[in-house]
Amino acid sequence: ADGTAERIAQNNLRELKERHQLALDMLKGFTVRSHPASPFMWVMLPGHWDAESFAASAKANGVSLVSADYFAVDRSNVPAAIRISLN
Repeated sequence: ADGTAERIAQNNLRELKERHQLALDMLKGFTVRSHPASPFMWVMLPGHWDAESFAASAKANGVSLVSADYFAVDRSNVPAAIRISLN
């Protein structure tokens, strides 16, 4: 082992942290739940949006994201949130 895998992993993590910070800067004013090493983040939507409608509107404008409904097991308490991929 010459350390190549470790260097690649560290570079990937650095890039992910940079993307995470860029996204946080762009989403100022929104409640965001994530971790700097996570390849995605959850954005809580303002009260006038539901996640499905927001995702459909985003898709119509060329932006691909996923609503919280897609991940919900218990549909009785799905947050108004969307998941954004950072990779």
